[in-house]
Amino acid sequence: MGQFFLEIDGQAVRRWRAGRAQRLFQYLVMRHDQPVSSETLNELLWPGTATRQASGLKVAVHALREILSNAQGGNATQRGSSVELLSCSNGYVLETKDVSIDFEELADNVESARALERRGDVGASLDHHRAAVERYSGHFLDGESEDWIYSRREWLKDLALRSLERLVEDAMSRGDHDAAISYCHRTLDIDPCHEESYQVLILAHACLGRLGRVKCLYELCCNRLREELDVEPAPDTKRLVAQAVRGRLTRPDRRLAVRTA
Repeated sequence: MGQFFLEIDGQAVRRWRAGRAQRLFQYLVMRHDQPVSSETLNELLWPGTATRQASGLKVAVHALREILSNAQGGNATQRGSSVELLSCSNGYVLETKDVSIDFEELADNVESARALERRGDVGASLDHHRAAVERYSGHFLDGESEDWIYSRREWLKDLALRSLERLVEDAMSRGDHDAAISYCHRTLDIDPCHEESYQVLILAHACLGRLGRVKCLYELCCNRLREELDVEPAPDTKRLVAQAVRGRLTRPDRRLAVRTA
């Protein structure tokens, strides 16, 4: 999530050499402990090339093996965790033991949250949703644009947005407007055109009597929807703003405290 990094025993692997060793590792991590054919890896590393780069793939594999071996210091067995690139029939497999992979942990948290919610354990479910949101530290392999990266990136965005939506619902149901506001801004960091988040922000700020924020957020919503999608806000959003500016959404029990000394 975010910028790619590999850390072994607390030490970041920074020297990936020239060539395609890092891209090879990134792809194999997504399919760790599963065989991947040489043909698939060739197409990944040299897309659209008519003549397959058999020697090039071997060079990348050799470089990656050296990087992993040097980083692990040859004592992976004693340490109890390891990452090893092995040859298999017609391809390679990245074997992992006791390895933490952030995007998998995010997905596991979302799946656990959904399972707990089905069993009626809402509190524990929300804890897992919070953990999933914490795992989302940036878009998957941010700044890189291959198709296989894009599809995984969008899937992980959907998972994070699902958790954020559930956390927003919970915060609003408890009247915790500040928490809902924070989660909505996290949502907009992932999807700047998520109109439901603008609606919740408008409602939450209106309930807190922050009508200036309502106006600014509505303008931001209009601009982003127009620039990104060439659409106008939904009628529900417009009605919500109209109610807010008329003071119909402000909490009736709100009091103004003035200190004179």
